[in-house]
Amino acid sequence: MTRITHLLCEYRTNPLGIDVAAPRLSWQLQTDRPGARQTAYRILAARTPDRLQPGQAELWDSGKVESDRSVHVAYAGRKLESRRRIYWRVLVWDETGVQIE
Repeated sequence: MTRITHLLCEYRTNPLGIDVAAPRLSWQLQTDRPGARQTAYRILAARTPDRLQPGQAELWDSGKVESDRSVHVAYAGRKLESRRRIYWRVLVWDETGVQIE
């Protein structure tokens, strides 16, 4: 089984009071398949969890980015409002082209 774990924003899980305009996002791909690796990702950010779907994320939809990067990916969406909760999600593609949520 392959899944995305350890989602972090500025080194924290569920952070409060982030004081940077472009917080850094990180995640890990956990798998029991030898040789499995990330080949692409897509980050979604929204004001509510139900909007974390491709085409619905109003703050940021990175689109599919061909990259194995999963550490310190800078937020590049709409300007974040102070004292506002933001939800984010990452989709990952593995070396076989399978999308992992």
